[in-house]
Amino acid sequence: LFTSFYKMAFKLTIPSSRCRVEHVAKTASTAIAEGEAVYTVSGAVSPLSAASDERIKGIAMREVTAASSDYATSGAKIAVLIDEDGTWEADPSSTTNTITVGTYLDYATSKTVHVSNSTYDQFKVTVGGTNLTKLTGKITRWEDSEPPATN
Repeated sequence: LFTSFYKMAFKLTIPSSRCRVEHVAKTASTAIAEGEAVYTVSGAVSPLSAASDERIKGIAMREVTAASSDYATSGAKIAVLIDEDGTWEADPSSTTNTITVGTYLDYATSKTVHVSNSTYDQFKVTVGGTNLTKLTGKITRWEDSEPPATN
């Protein structure tokens, strides 16, 4: 289950008892990177858009490219890792940072956490420091845990 996560943008480092994998429909003709945060749009997952109040469905467990056999297939399934209580490692938007434990941050992209924006509080930092190359914390906004906003 956790064999290829070393190269992921979001990596589950300490799974909880709620950790699970769901196979969900993906949006046709949309590239998805392994380790990328995805959310549901019109019944299928797509990469998360930055700077919005979206809740994530989970983290994509495989890459989908234009060369993938199911790239253009509507309703094709992709495995998505979900762990609302797990501890996650994420790439920061910049390695020039000072991050305090307990800070809430937003996604910068579907692959990174912004080091200073906190409008939507989507990631809570549990290990602080300066000039961090990885952020450790909790993903706080999940589709299955709270009512939808815009998705």
